[in-house]
Amino acid sequence: MAGTDAARTTRMSLCVTLTLDAAARQLTGPVSGRVRTAAGSDPVTGQLTLDLPPGTDGTWTLVFGDLIEGTRGKVTGTAVLSLSSGANHVCVVTGKARGEGYVLSVTGAATDPAARGIVIRATVLPQTDGWADLGTCQGCGYGQTVGW
Repeated sequence: MAGTDAARTTRMSLCVTLTLDAAARQLTGPVSGRVRTAAGSDPVTGQLTLDLPPGTDGTWTLVFGDLIEGTRGKVTGTAVLSLSSGANHVCVVTGKARGEGYVLSVTGAATDPAARGIVIRATVLPQTDGWADLGTCQGCGYGQTVGW
């Protein structure tokens, strides 16, 4: 993240990599970067711990609706992203069949303004009873990037 103060006399550039500890309801990790003023430039290094808001633990669930496989293996459908805060966001799913599974892109639906910044890319392998194994997942939303 980067920014300046209102007077534009101080500039800051920081890199933060945080890991979720759902049980402790905290995000923790290293922070590094620089703060620049007319007097010079100072490095910033250390550990950062952020408490999550009450009633949240940072977890989320993505539930896919019916996915329709069309011509040439193209996939379309919907999904609902449910956050631990109780917020639910409608998403649009597009993708392609690949082998036994799917490579999917999930984006916030235009009809859900709060979801417009959400983008998730995942590979999934369908299982029985409507479940699926998540192979890879990368996403962005609300200024955060997640992946595994």
